[in-house]
Amino acid sequence: CNNLSKVTIPFLGEKKDWMGEAKLGYIFGQYDNTNVPKSLEEIKLTNSTVISNEAFYYCANLKNIELSDGVDRIGYRAFEGCSNLTSLRVPDSVVEIGNAVFSDCVNLKDIILSKNINMIGDYAFRNCSSLESVDLPNNLTSIGEFAFSGCSKLTNFVISDKVTNIGIGAFQGCSNLNKIVIPYNVKSIGK
Repeated sequence: CNNLSKVTIPFLGEKKDWMGEAKLGYIFGQYDNTNVPKSLEEIKLTNSTVISNEAFYYCANLKNIELSDGVDRIGYRAFEGCSNLTSLRVPDSVVEIGNAVFSDCVNLKDIILSKNINMIGDYAFRNCSSLESVDLPNNLTSIGEFAFSGCSKLTNFVISDKVTNIGIGAFQGCSNLNKIVIPYNVKSIGK
């Protein structure tokens, strides 16, 4: 499949709604993503409700991933290491961004988050060093540990009034951050 550049598939995994291991590499004969063709740059999921754990883990050549509108769960490390991914729209059906979901997506510049997200997990955007801004949804209540650490191009951050928990190191290494507004009803910072 040396010339394969785009794949359109209804879902990843053994069956629709599968939350177990379901990596892109499975369709290329591997239990991990080492056999994913280097030429593959674009994935379109048309009928998926779940993006499983490590689904696109270190698929470094992917530039564009289109998620179906019915996706409601994104497993941990799902897009970690997708270093050529530059933008992504997270459908409004998603309510949580799990741990390390976008970690090490160093070229991720633009992300449109679901307006229904209530939790951003630990290390969710760690080392997304090209990320310039994030519009946090109003429903957000929790920002995990080191969630935005290493996001060196972020310049300002406005946190919803509903946020009650901000994990330790959430903004560590955000060297260009010049303004952050933390709401008065935050109950925990660093715990």
